[in-house]
Amino acid sequence: MDEATRTMLAAAEGLLAGFETIDLEMACHCRRVSALASRLAAAAGLPGQACVEIEIAGLLHDVGKFTVPPRILGKPGPLSPGERSLIEEHSRTGAEIVGRIAPLQWLAPWVAHHHERWDGTGYPAELSADEIPLASRAIAIVDAFDAMTEPRSYAPIRTREQAAEEILRSAGTQFDPVLASIFVHAVLEEDEGSDRALAAAA
Repeated sequence: MDEATRTMLAAAEGLLAGFETIDLEMACHCRRVSALASRLAAAAGLPGQACVEIEIAGLLHDVGKFTVPPRILGKPGPLSPGERSLIEEHSRTGAEIVGRIAPLQWLAPWVAHHHERWDGTGYPAELSADEIPLASRAIAIVDAFDAMTEPRSYAPIRTREQAAEEILRSAGTQFDPVLASIFVHAVLEEDEGSDRALAAAA
């Protein structure tokens, strides 16, 4: 890892650490997404430097949510149009926060567009397909997976298998179809293989 990358990572870790006192679970979510996004990038054949950069962007992807009132983020029932609009603004807000930190500025578009959809119906810019930065497309998949498999006040938790099925169903509409397939058939299957090996050794 070169000095510039170490500086980026330190800046990202410092920013996230500052938010941990506001919402520890959100910070943990960012760390899980960061790790999975890096693994997805590696499974997709990206070079090591790109994997590290995507890992850093994963750490930062939801920093905008730390500005959203907890009562809205944790609301168990349906959101009002105003509440939904406020939550959807988090990707743009996060990009603005990241853009104010010199070593991280160039990652701001990756943060801004992690809720775009492959079919062009996402936010904030309704980008589609390859218009969406590759890092944002990778983060979108692992972000959704983590949201489905971790406790949330607004939705029942799903098993890893159920979440994987949903990601494959949404490939080509919500998600990059190639990255979605790699995530399910390489990253998640690798985890399952590790789990089986550990069980056999126990």
